[in-house]
Amino acid sequence: MYVAGPNFNNAEKTEQLAIATLLERSGFCTYLPQRDGLEVSKVINKLIAEGRTREQALDEAQRIVFQFDIYNLMKCQVIVSNINYTEPDAGTVSVTAIAYASCMPIVFYRDDLRVHTDLSEVSPHVYSLTTNPIVRKRKDIVKGVRAALPKKDAKCISDAVRETMRAGAEIIPGRFRDKKCIPNRRR
Repeated sequence: MYVAGPNFNNAEKTEQLAIATLLERSGFCTYLPQRDGLEVSKVINKLIAEGRTREQALDEAQRIVFQFDIYNLMKCQVIVSNINYTEPDAGTVSVTAIAYASCMPIVFYRDDLRVHTDLSEVSPHVYSLTTNPIVRKRKDIVKGVRAALPKKDAKCISDAVRETMRAGAEIIPGRFRDKKCIPNRRR
């Protein structure tokens, strides 16, 4: 289970962790980028130590972190996208669109009360990525995931996603992993 959403401040990180914890307590294995992913600053420092300029390291680090996240996304069965903000952040939109292109079920979570009566509060570009209803309460995310699970069709993975998977697979055994590799469990 990939848990997508903003993690730019403590409140967002806390909410993301709460979603992942809820799913884990219900028996799902999750990938939470802020916890399980690569930290850009650490990758930059390693690349600089290997002789790259700061500009080269920044460009390469962003690509490495993104590829690693997409690699882990593709190992998941469902993506839970937290769109509990005025506009979803670019990272959330990117991974959600890649999940869509890979025929992965998408569960959106948003508890903003305005959405109950006004779907224009959700970008139509984002909302059109799923046929599943938006989950309105955090406690209902698990129910939304269980309803979405049977809808996966893994036959339509694109060549672009395959290439990113290949690049992500090269990162795991490489020098950019700061902690133990994530177990190859179903997520």
